[in-house]
Formats: sequence, structure tokens, C-alpha cells
Amino acid sequence: MEMIKATRGKPFISTARQNGLGNGKNSNSKIYKIVMFFCFANLSFCKAQQPEEVYKKPLKEILASVEKTYHVKLKYDDKNIKDMSVNYATWRFTSDVKNTLDNILKPLDLIYRQTDQNTYEITQYEYYRRSDEEGKKHLDELLSAYPNAEAFNKRKKELRECILKALGINMSAKRTSLNPIVRPKVIMDGYSVENVAFESITGYFVTGTLYKPIKGKSPFPVILCPMGIFITNMIHPFQKIADAIGPICNTAAQAWQRWVQLF
Repeated sequence: MEMIKATRGKPFISTARQNGLGNGKNSNSKIYKIVMFFCFANLSFCKAQQPEEVYKKPLKEILASVEKTYHVKLKYDDKNIKDMSVNYATWRFTSDVKNTLDNILKPLDLIYRQTDQNTYEITQYEYYRRSDEEGKKHLDELLSAYPNAEAFNKRKKELRECILKALGINMSAKRTSLNPIVRPKVIMDGYSVENVAFESITGYFVTGTLYKPIKGKSPFPVILCPMGIFITNMIHPFQKIADAIGPICNTAAQAWQRWVQLF
């Protein structure tokens, strides 16, 4: 600040004090406010420079970059990637397009499948849905794990004891009459379908649909698929599974014939 020299009969003062910024309560208060303003401004600037924010990019932009880099076509529904972003996207790129898609999509619960030589379809991950190839591979693994009746029955006994313990079922407890209800059977391709119900506790009925293989010798294994009704009119994520229940039960009923041939 420009200082004014003192003259005879006049006190020494500065330009700052002439403008009301000299010593005193008002001056100190204004200086304090100015200093605090710059401190908060610096903190805001530092926060904006966090690496995860600097290197965060919209997923749609990254997918466009994948198409350009690997000369492929990516198909997806915009609503499935809306408002999604990728952290450190540049470091997720490798020399292989499939490995790159895994690095980008898996953290976001998205998957892809190759529909053509250079075309990939991106969808949301559905844990209950498998491709025909994946289903066959899983069944083959089960067949190799239990190659004979002895191995199968041993595992069945272990699972039965585990389920009874987990559900708190006491097999020695007194049982009431189940009063079963069975509706007319519908014959399908390789299996039958029946609507059934039983009285688990006096006055309370458990209802369901029973899928059974037509061929083979009983008793058959049972797969329980719990369903329910939700209190809201909105579609619950669990309800998406309902569309897959039929095909799953169909596949299970038909697959049993493969086990029958072994035993």
C-alpha cells in the first residue's frame, strides 16, 4: 500500500487506513473474512482435483471409444446404462476387446455376449438366467461329480441333513394331516404340470405348480422355486425371475431323464 509521509502537525497515516482498512475492529474483521474466503476457495479447488473425479467418464462415452478402438459394434439399451460412469476408464483398456469389456462392465453389473464376429450385445446381469451352453456345461459338471448312484445318494443325504437343520425342521415332531389338493394334470413335451396345495399347519395352505418328468422311475428329486405377491403395484426386481421359472422347471424335468439312463 502507498504510504503517506508524516508532516509537521499531521499524524502519520496510510492509504489503507484512510479507506477504513487500518487498525481497529472493523479492519481486522474485514481482513479475517478475506483470508477465510481464500482458504475455502483453495479447499474447494483441491476437492475438485480428486483423481477418481478427474478420471471418471460416462459409460456411453467409453463404449463409443471401445467401438472405435477395436472396430466392433456394441448393442445396448440406453436405459440400462443411463447415468452410469466408469472410474479410471483408460486403464481398463487392454489388447483384447473381451478382456476390456469385462474390466468395464463387470463392476457395473453388466454383461455382454457375442452375437456376431464383430458384434456384442450388452445387458444387465441376470443371475438366474443362463445360456444353453452354460446350462449344458453345468449339467455335465454335476454328472461328473456324481458318476454313480452311490455318490449321488451320499451327497443327497448330506444335503437333506443340512436343509433340515437350516430350516429348523424336527422330523420326530408330531405331524398333522396334509389334506392335499391336486388339480387335473396337463401333459407337455416330456413332462406334466399340476396345480397342487397342502395344509402345512391347520388352516394354512401352501400352493404351487408341480412339474414332473413323464418318463423315469420315482421317487424324483424336487426343486423348490418360491414365489409371492408384493404389496406395491410397482414391478419388484424379484418378479423378473418369474418369467424364467417355467423354462427352468421344464429343463429340470427333462434333464432328469439323463440321470435315469445312468442309474
